[in-house]
Amino acid sequence: AVDGGRSSSWGHNSCTHTHAENNPWWYVDLQMTTPVYHVTIVNRLDCCAERITPLDVHVGYSTDVARNARCGDHHRFPKGQKELTVDCNGKGGRYVGIRLPGNQRILTLCEVEVYTAPNRALGQPAVQSSVGWSGFPTRAVDGCRDPNYGQQCCTHTQAQTNPYWYVDLGSPFRVQWVVITNRRDCCRERLNPFTIHIGNSPHVASNPRCGGHHSIPAGKDKDAINCNGMTGRYVGIRLPGHGRMLTLCEVEVY
Repeated sequence: AVDGGRSSSWGHNSCTHTHAENNPWWYVDLQMTTPVYHVTIVNRLDCCAERITPLDVHVGYSTDVARNARCGDHHRFPKGQKELTVDCNGKGGRYVGIRLPGNQRILTLCEVEVYTAPNRALGQPAVQSSVGWSGFPTRAVDGCRDPNYGQQCCTHTQAQTNPYWYVDLGSPFRVQWVVITNRRDCCRERLNPFTIHIGNSPHVASNPRCGGHHSIPAGKDKDAINCNGMTGRYVGIRLPGHGRMLTLCEVEVY
């Protein structure tokens, strides 16, 4: 559940599994005390998706999961949804745990991601080089990570040369990670390759580049790119080349 593999199929060897037991649990040791802003859970979908509902998320200082503070109430995965993000509002702790309340329950987790800083891009102004198919730029910073275009969570440009998108963070910020969610229902290969730019100019290509050309591997909806503390007010995504269309289902900046 912490190996970076986000496949929701058991056969890909990325998911945990307990026996049927009362109140099964899982936790990760962050090795230090830190505020936790949100926790993203990837559920199994090839079978038994309903087993995980309801679930509790706990954050605190004890290895006894149930003793730690709970993030909200019981949480439920909507039918057919691969991942769920739970807001923990900066609760402090070393251990982040998932617990299924009840008797004879089986806990399976395909990935658990813990975010210890707020997403700086969420709800901020966003701009892109053109708009196609009602894929407005603000969709990439609305908190919705659904990778299916019909859910109205993804941006879309026209086909053009070097299309781009950027978010204005409001002031210069030291960026460690940029997390990008790609479209899944169609055309996921369109995003590759892409470049990430961070700086103080609203002209994306004028800002320094975070690494080289990036690609999201086949079969992955989301990838995190390490920008090693680059500083800037604007974080941009650009597709180098002719006749390209840029679609982003979510961009998160940490």
